[in-house]
Formats: sequence, structure tokens, C-alpha cells
Amino acid sequence: MHFVFEHIKNGTFTNFEKHNKPDIVRFSQSSFANTILVFRLMESDEFIKFIKSVTYSDSIPKNTKYIIPVAVSYHPSEWCGADRYNIGVNGQDPTMKTLFQIISPQYLKDLQDSRAFLLLDQSHEGYQTDWLWQWFHNNCDEFNINPTQIIYVTGNLNCRTQYTEWADSHNLKNRIFPVPYPHFEMMMFETMKIQNADQNLKKTPDFEDQLVYKEQNIFDIKTFNALQKRVRNHRIWFFKYLHDANLINDNIVSMNEFNHTQSYYDSRCLTINEWNDLSKFIPRPPPQHPTGCNLDDFSNRYCEKYLNQLNEQIMLDTWLTVVSEASFGDHELTCFLSEKTFKPIACYHPFIIFGNKGSLEHIRNLGYKTFHPFIDETYDTLPTWERIDAIIKELTRINNFKPEEKLNWYKNLKNIVEHNYNILHFNSRKKIPLAFLEVSEYVSKFKN
Repeated sequence: MHFVFEHIKNGTFTNFEKHNKPDIVRFSQSSFANTILVFRLMESDEFIKFIKSVTYSDSIPKNTKYIIPVAVSYHPSEWCGADRYNIGVNGQDPTMKTLFQIISPQYLKDLQDSRAFLLLDQSHEGYQTDWLWQWFHNNCDEFNINPTQIIYVTGNLNCRTQYTEWADSHNLKNRIFPVPYPHFEMMMFETMKIQNADQNLKKTPDFEDQLVYKEQNIFDIKTFNALQKRVRNHRIWFFKYLHDANLINDNIVSMNEFNHTQSYYDSRCLTINEWNDLSKFIPRPPPQHPTGCNLDDFSNRYCEKYLNQLNEQIMLDTWLTVVSEASFGDHELTCFLSEKTFKPIACYHPFIIFGNKGSLEHIRNLGYKTFHPFIDETYDTLPTWERIDAIIKELTRINNFKPEEKLNWYKNLKNIVEHNYNILHFNSRKKIPLAFLEVSEYVSKFKN
């Protein structure tokens, strides 16, 4: 594979950067490409060999097909731009040009000649919408680009199945190449390794650390932690369900202030009385902030400082992590695993994923084990509102255990949490990510 960038500087590789606005970063550095190009810590000879086969430049090679990588941010409506049928329009900036209009003339010509591939990287997010596939094909038609030249890397782990069903229903022969990619798996392992190498930082606990600490503080350990920072509609409802089940005060639950209109979700909305009642309990910050942070940092919309926090003390102080993922409802058409899912794995902690249906199935597909029968995991297969009910029911069941029962429950999870940590290490340091291989093999099919 050969990547081409308009700008290469100090390990930063970017395309289309000049089209950003001061307050809106529409395009940024591709994590997918950047990980391949700068990551040199693998312990696998196979991966090292793979890395050496990847090249890059800030100029277009003469006789080699190449990839144009660029990261796109947030929901597709914020980076697509309206096509000629007004699909992809940005409500805040209706005049935003479609992405394909701003591609440089040489890039565009090489895409049209099937000499280049455009790799759009949305691996930091899992947003999906029902018009996205049509938008891709409308632009390919308008700009005379074979859809085979478009590679779409996304955190939506359902993308390939969804696109195949859509393309089949439209009888399409030439298709884009969607690539599901759980970027945060490797990222959180590296975060853990960096933290553990720093003598000034607390080490992440292994199983024995967890067990000894919990035995020594057995009557002070909370049942679960459910950390929520950025206000999202489904998280408001989760907070309500936890409140109604009397699960907030005796556990570690964080939640920011939210207004009444933010509670509209999947045809439901809090009543004014429900909102007033919940407002008495917020803001509810976590027990520990990142170094140098305070309540103001917790309440703002930026999450970077919290993203790399492994919450190791909070996991020592609880028996279970509830991963409050970035999306939840079936209507969101996605399954996304963020950094939040891999944090408890790094700390030998069991978890329930308050996320999209099928999240546990994707976790198992990566090689991890989940916690049946110690946790009733039928929630993972249920529709939106039934899934919340099932999670609350299971949290209530575990919460009602006596301290000694919780200790024995955790002891029974030893093989699972140790296996999961080992898989995190293997996937992050020894195994070539499947998405890397898929893109390499896909591009190689098109001979120079």
C-alpha cells in the first residue's frame, strides 16, 4: 500500500486540511493510516513485515496506485456536504460543498482513472444514517468515479452487512468497500502501557491486585460504576432508569446537567416532573478527575482529557463496570465500541455494555470472552427499551448480593478477565488488525 498526503509534518499526515473552518474540523488525520505509518511497537515479525510493505509520500507516485486517506469527523451530515439531490445537507451550513467537490484536480483525475483510492476514515465514531450509501453512489455517478475506488473505514461494526443488504437491494455491481474497524482497542492498550511505564502514575491493577484490594475493603466496594460525561439522549434515560431503581446513591454514577429537550429519544421524552426530579441529582461528577481538571472540565463538551483515563481506582472500588457507550438505540443503525469498552478489559474488570444491540457478539468476534452465566447477557439481543429493562434488572440482582457473595462472584471471573487481558495484548501487539489486512488485500486486487 502507498499512502499520499498533501501535508506531512512531525509525524502528522493530512489531506483536505485547508477546507476546515476555525470552529469546525471537518477533516483531520486518519487514525487508520497514521497507526500503520508511525506504530512500531509490535511484537510480531508478521506485523513488522507488513509495516515495511507500506510506503507513503507527499507527492503522487508516477507508476503506483495509491490511497488518499482522510479522517472525517462526527455524524455524516457534518462532513458529507449536499449532493445534487440535496442528500447529505448540513443543517448548520446548507452551502457546504460535497466532499467530492473539494478534491484536488489531480486526486479527482486519478480517482476517475481508477489509479487512486479515497479512504474516508470515521473510525473515531460509529455514526450511521440511512442515506449515507446513496450519497456515496450519487457522488460517484456525478463525478464519474467507479465506486470500487472508495474505501470507507468506520467504527460502525455493522457497516459491511448493512451496505451489502443495501447494495443487493439496488442490484449494484460496482460497490464501495466498507471496513469495520475497532480503533480504540489498540489505542487503550497503548494508553495502559504508557501509564504503567510512568513511575509517577498509578499502575493499572491485575486480577490479584483487584482481589486483594476488594478483600481488604469488602464492605466499602460499590456494586458498579457507570461513568457518563458527554450528555447523550440515551444516557439521560439510563440515568432515569438507575434513579427509578434506586441504584444511583450507593454506586459510582456520573452525569452532567441536561435540559428537558435533550431527553427526547426514540419517540419518548421525560415529563417536566421527571426532569425536575432528576435535576436534583446533577451535575454528578466522577470521584476523580484527570490531573489538572475540575467540574468545569467535566461539564464542557470536550472529552480528550477523560478519554485516556483508565479509571483504575474506580474499578478497584467497584465489582463491575457498566460501559455507557456513545450510542444505544436500534434506530441509530450502528454498533460502535469506543475506548470505554476496552478500559475495564485493561483493568481485569467485568462489564455490562450499555450500548448497541450485538455489542457482546462483536466483542466475542474479536476473541474476548463475556460473562455468562455470571452475568445474564440476554440483554445484548433485545430491542432498545427492553435492553434497558434487562440491564437494570441484572444490575439490581447483583446489587442485592451480600458482600461475601460479590467477592465469590468476582473470584469466579478470574479465567475470563485474565483471558480478556491477554487478548487485548495479543490483538494490540501481536496480531495484524483485520482491517489493515482487508484494505491491503482489497487494493492489491487492482493491479497497477
